[in-house]
Amino acid sequence: MNTPDSSPFGQQKKALLQGIAALLVAALICAIILKVADFDLEKVREILRGSETRWVLFGVLGSVVLHFTQAIRWWAILRPVTGTGILPVFQSKFVGFAANSILPARVGDFIRFEYVSRRLGLPRGKIIATGIVDLWFDKLGWVICFGVLAAIEPPVDWVFKAMLVMMGIILAVLAVLVAFWKSKLGRSENEPGKFRQFLFHFRSGLSGQKLGRQFALQLLVSPLSWLWETIVLMQTAKAVGMHLGFKEAFTLLTGFNLAMVIPSVGNAGTFELSSMLVLVSLGYPRETSFAFGLLYHLTQLIPGILLGVLFFSRLKSAKGAATQ
Repeated sequence: MNTPDSSPFGQQKKALLQGIAALLVAALICAIILKVADFDLEKVREILRGSETRWVLFGVLGSVVLHFTQAIRWWAILRPVTGTGILPVFQSKFVGFAANSILPARVGDFIRFEYVSRRLGLPRGKIIATGIVDLWFDKLGWVICFGVLAAIEPPVDWVFKAMLVMMGIILAVLAVLVAFWKSKLGRSENEPGKFRQFLFHFRSGLSGQKLGRQFALQLLVSPLSWLWETIVLMQTAKAVGMHLGFKEAFTLLTGFNLAMVIPSVGNAGTFELSSMLVLVSLGYPRETSFAFGLLYHLTQLIPGILLGVLFFSRLKSAKGAATQ
């Protein structure tokens, strides 16, 4: 017999409460920043109260579509290795987002890998290998979008420098993967020890890729999420009366992603402050810039956390029911 705490409903309720708690902590951090900073708080409230609902809803829907574009990228990598459909991958993006909103240092990405490993019943080493390739192509897509923008109009200087650093990281990770591939690590399935078994499955996750074909495909697929989020930023900004061009929106998106390097619960505070700093540098009012950062952040946090904890709790409930 299920106890209240171990029932599927109890698991979902607990996960939902954890997600709500994360949102409340994020809201508290933002409230503290607003209190200690030299803001016109009433003006920020007026901007948020006067935001146009249709563009806010567009931002919420846009965040869900964003997860789907990211899922397409990873699914294209996973499918040759696992034969999986896209639904578990799509759900895992929300699980990872929810975990990253609660835990620091992008730990949520590894929870996303674990989620897919459990859903598909495959070794986590194989899934982690495809996940790292996915993250590599994600950053490559960022640089590709920047290249398209730079070909159209000159980028902001600090964005150009950030892309140079990112390109260096991309090349460094590629060098590590190539070095591992050429080494003798993980070549035998019969080597003793859990770590060596992990390396074998990791290698099998890499070997399942037809890298030439995958690279050609990802040149088209990997920029999709960056292009889409840039468009979502442009449209959602209309909620507070801002009309961002593509260059401004991409610059703001770059600022958001750089701010995520600083660990905080749900990226609360760092997300809003980066919005303010970038938009003020582009000539927008400080209160409007901060208000938009907070509003856009919420359009991502609310659906991302709630759907993420829902999908994760359903996995836990299914596992619990299977063992009874």
